[in-house]
Amino acid sequence: MRTRDIVMRFGIAGAFLLLSEMGVASAQTTASGDGGKLARTFCNACHQVEPNADAPSPNPEAPPFARIATTPGMTDLAIRVFLRSPHSTMPNFLLSEPEIDGVIAYIRTMGGT
Repeated sequence: MRTRDIVMRFGIAGAFLLLSEMGVASAQTTASGDGGKLARTFCNACHQVEPNADAPSPNPEAPPFARIATTPGMTDLAIRVFLRSPHSTMPNFLLSEPEIDGVIAYIRTMGGT
């Protein structure tokens, strides 16, 4: 195989990799935007859902989303389980999997991993 052919193949593979990464980032941006809309609609009565970590939640017992995002050990799975579990202090919302993914993505925009 000639050097030029090898370079072309790596170039094409790199382009596909770049495009796939851009698609993932775009999907995450869309999910977080949708999650932000859901948070503002359903969660903001109790939680501070905006990125300002210093602003208190309307309900002092409900942590701000920014604090949730930076809580050690608060994984995506932990948030998912919490959103799927009934809690006496939290309204019983039935969110779909894509909606939960969106809320998690939105919370992650506030600094969590």
